[in-house]
Amino acid sequence: MEKRFLPFTVPSWLKWIIVCMLVVLVLIFSYGVFLYNSIQEDKTKGFTQSKQTALSETALTKVNDIQRFHGDGFYHVVSGSTKDNKEAIAFVPVDDEKDISFFLTEQFVTEDEITTKWRKTCSDCQLVKTIPGINKGIPLWEFTYIDNDNRYVFAYFYMETGKSYEKIRFKTVN
Repeated sequence: MEKRFLPFTVPSWLKWIIVCMLVVLVLIFSYGVFLYNSIQEDKTKGFTQSKQTALSETALTKVNDIQRFHGDGFYHVVSGSTKDNKEAIAFVPVDDEKDISFFLTEQFVTEDEITTKWRKTCSDCQLVKTIPGINKGIPLWEFTYIDNDNRYVFAYFYMETGKSYEKIRFKTVN
């Protein structure tokens, strides 16, 4: 007599394929989590050293924020205040042997002022981020946004005057 299977009975080879696929999916997921964490750690790599360098080699006594900037070189932008409670920015070069650039921000156009000015010229644009930057020793505001034509734009403005320095637009490919 021929052995008949119940409707929920699965052949053993199918069980092994399902188990192997689940193991592969778990491994892929685990690798994805590991890769994501590695990338996030890489973004802040060297911040502690740049903070210490800025505190020891400039007039900064307190650090409020550290960001990354890629211009004519790779910099950590250390924002903080001096012992006189004056706001300041130090551009600490990461890869090069350049000197640290240090600026008191009281002479600069503030981020809020330049954002308001920018909004008037590009009211329908979607702002992604604004960070301080430096190019060839000139302190700049870097605006990253998506314009009306759905282009990704990097716009640079002089920190001292708020006037436009440069714009780089990337066209989307359909």
